[in-house]
Amino acid sequence: MARLPQVTLRLPRQLYERAERLVKKHPTGSVNDFIVKALAAYVEAIERKAIDDSFRGMADDNAYHREALQIVAEFGG
Repeated sequence: MARLPQVTLRLPRQLYERAERLVKKHPTGSVNDFIVKALAAYVEAIERKAIDDSFRGMADDNAYHREALQIVAEFGG
């Protein structure tokens, strides 16, 4: 198995304690596992938002809408 980088985090005490309480209440791993899962979910959300934002302009793009309607018409839609 590949070695994982080891990092040191400085967390606000209250945030750490809240995470620790959740881990104790729902034992699915360690606080470290919790932080890794939370960070992964946050990164995925940011990446998903960036993709969504890149397509948002299509809603008001008349040239795109004309082309899409033309494609639908050509394929019998």
